[in-house]
Amino acid sequence: DELLQMQEQEGAPSASIYSAPEVAAGGTHTPQSDIFSLGVLLYQMTLGDIDLPISEDWDQSDTDPALAQIIQSATHSDPKRRIQTSSELAKALREFTGPAKQEAPETKDRPIAEQESEEEKTLAYEAEDTPQEEYTIGDYTVLRKIGEGGFGAVYLGKNPLTPDRHFAIKVFTPSEKDSLTSTLSDELQHVLDLVHEYIVQVRGFGVAKGKKIDESYLVMDYIEGPNGSSYNLKNYIVEKGGRLEDKEVRRIFLQILSALCSVHRKRIAHLDIKPQNILMDKEYNAYVSDFGISQAVHTATMPGSTIAMVKGATPAYAAFEQIAYGQGSRRSDIFSLGVLLLECLTGRRPETIPSSTNPRVEYAPPSSFGCNPGWDEILKHCIVYDPDERFETACEMLEQVQTLDLSQSKPLPALATGKATATPDEKSLAAGTILSPVTRTLARTTQSPIGKIVVGIGALCAFAFAMS
Repeated sequence: DELLQMQEQEGAPSASIYSAPEVAAGGTHTPQSDIFSLGVLLYQMTLGDIDLPISEDWDQSDTDPALAQIIQSATHSDPKRRIQTSSELAKALREFTGPAKQEAPETKDRPIAEQESEEEKTLAYEAEDTPQEEYTIGDYTVLRKIGEGGFGAVYLGKNPLTPDRHFAIKVFTPSEKDSLTSTLSDELQHVLDLVHEYIVQVRGFGVAKGKKIDESYLVMDYIEGPNGSSYNLKNYIVEKGGRLEDKEVRRIFLQILSALCSVHRKRIAHLDIKPQNILMDKEYNAYVSDFGISQAVHTATMPGSTIAMVKGATPAYAAFEQIAYGQGSRRSDIFSLGVLLLECLTGRRPETIPSSTNPRVEYAPPSSFGCNPGWDEILKHCIVYDPDERFETACEMLEQVQTLDLSQSKPLPALATGKATATPDEKSLAAGTILSPVTRTLARTTQSPIGKIVVGIGALCAFAFAMS
């Protein structure tokens, strides 16, 4: 309770994001609802963003599977299927050893961006589990696992008909399978028509006979990154020290917006734009990926308006109408693009999420970070509460980025090197994350990645003990 009060006093989101579904629906507090709150807090500390509400299909690709399982068990929508007591949760956390079995190497003498980059690479390679035995999914032979999330898992595979090409095969969890199977031929058919130089093309989908149950899957082109594995825009931002040069941001966004312009012309919205869904190849070209939750945007009853029901959008990048009403449109994509643009330029996302009671979206403009002031004007038509005040499509935003004059842009200041240890706030900037006062307090106690997990576990156990 004291921790939640600290958050509220410091201007953090309402404690309602910690409320279990049954409590939010008007039910009474139980030990299991407290476990849900603890699970949300652990989730936020794991992702490094204490303002982030939990999502059922949160991206687990950069999280140790054992820790992800603890979070899932603590935040299950059914109270009976959750971890039942704080003692059980504390025990599970004590048994968790984290992704690295050995002592973390000394990092204080290296730049923060370098530390983060190596950690990201380690996590990326650890996700690549080679199967114990070769098996097939549909017409594809699975080579190894390359990622995992709330939706299921992604595997690297080959088709015997095209032995020189690799494909990414997304296999959905059983909980997603039933709903997906009924909509594959209808809702995902439009994805096959999305062909563009900078779109990760979907090659097919279907239902294959699995070892125990049938598996719904989606096959996409595999984009090999500069590290020889899957690599996304988030990895690149971290590798470059937490933010990118004006000209580099423009180059990347011309590719992203060109791809989304072609999508928006088909009256289709992506609805989950975030750095993890922008893949990069060996030459650092950007490709828009994961149209798994996008839908054909049909004309609504009001002439000229287009909406689509949304499931699975990432709260940190989602527009207000997606979070509050479960509805999104091409203008929702514009909001997400604005957040992504702000993060690329400044290493930060908006400090507030717009709501019906507080429609203002607060963020520090890129010009205050030394970026070209032309970006400020573009963001005014992206990160706004009212969809009508945003660009209508990515095509309009593309025109503005194309005509942006960067002749006066200055190089960003280099990150400090040597033996000076960066402050937690500097680390948060390098990682592209805003840390709340509570998170900063925890971060000051240790600088190593493993130490941060230990501190987080200790805080959770103390919280659990106080509530039991």
